[in-house]
Amino acid sequence: MAVVLVFGLLRHRRSELEIICDVLELCLNGASKHKITYGAELNDATLNKYLDMLLSSGFVTVRIACSSKNTQALKFVYETTEAGKDFLEVSWNMLNRLGKVERNKVAVKPMEKTGYV
Repeated sequence: MAVVLVFGLLRHRRSELEIICDVLELCLNGASKHKITYGAELNDATLNKYLDMLLSSGFVTVRIACSSKNTQALKFVYETTEAGKDFLEVSWNMLNRLGKVERNKVAVKPMEKTGYV
C-alpha cells in the first residue's frame, strides 16, 4: 500500500476499486459532477475516466435536471443503478474483509418501493 503525505497527514493511495466505490456511493441519491469531484477528491480528468467506465458498464445513469437556482439552466445528475448498488455492496464487503476500507461503510441495501412517485 502506497502512503502519501497530504497536508502533513499520512494517507494511503486509494485503489481503483475504492475510487469506484466512492463515486458510486456519492451517486446513490443523485449527484452533479461538481459534488462527485469534491466528494471523491478527484480532478476533472480522473472523474471523467471513472464516470465513462461506470456509465458504459451500467452502474451509473445520467439524467438532465433543471437547476433550482435558474430554471433556464440544465445540469447533469448521475445516479447509481440497481446493478451499481449491488456492485457497491459486494465491493465494500470485500474491501472491509480485506481490511482495505479506512472508514466504516454502511451496507447498501436496495431502496424500498413505496406508493409515492
